[in-house]
Amino acid sequence: MNSALATGQVVTEDLRRWIVAQAEAGCTPEDVLRAMQASGWAEEVAVQALESTLRERLEQLGRPLPTALVDSVPVPEPLLADAPATLWAAGHEVKLLMTMRQPRVIVFGGFLSDEECEGLIALSHPRLLRSETVDTQTGGSEV
Repeated sequence: MNSALATGQVVTEDLRRWIVAQAEAGCTPEDVLRAMQASGWAEEVAVQALESTLRERLEQLGRPLPTALVDSVPVPEPLLADAPATLWAAGHEVKLLMTMRQPRVIVFGGFLSDEECEGLIALSHPRLLRSETVDTQTGGSEV
């Protein structure tokens, strides 16, 4: 039996458009899956919807289909053992504020200058939109 039918969750065109929008905005499949699960989607239904939607989108774009949507790639990270709490980068002071092992998180303070931050905000301003979530009852989007 289809898992969507078993759970009563219906994968709508609104949900498929939302999945494509998230992927095109740079979200990873894992992040989209977590968001769907947090919104109440059963994991099996969410995975099926995610895979079928992204595969269809890749076919529409004429791109080759991956054997798996998620490839394991090693991610470089700074060596922090005995590292100083402050370092200099591009002429300004950067502070190591916090590190965590699981999940791997490193928080830097002052990584960008005020001018760099203002520049990024100005560049992104035309593309800023209210975030939408998936309504688990209808499968549609809501602000």
